[in-house]
Amino acid sequence: MLLEKYPERFTDSFEHNKKELDKIAITTSKQLRNELAGYITHRIKMMKRAKELKTTSS
Repeated sequence: MLLEKYPERFTDSFEHNKKELDKIAITTSKQLRNELAGYITHRIKMMKRAKELKTTSS
């Protein structure tokens, strides 16, 4: 997966992730690029929340 291969390139910003996908991935359509960017953004936000919960519950 792109997020595992290039974790440093993605952030919790949808717009930033769209631009990064344009650089590293071959997407056949704008809709597919946007869906991938949305998924990556969602995953990063979930990972950040999980880290925050671990630090507050420790």
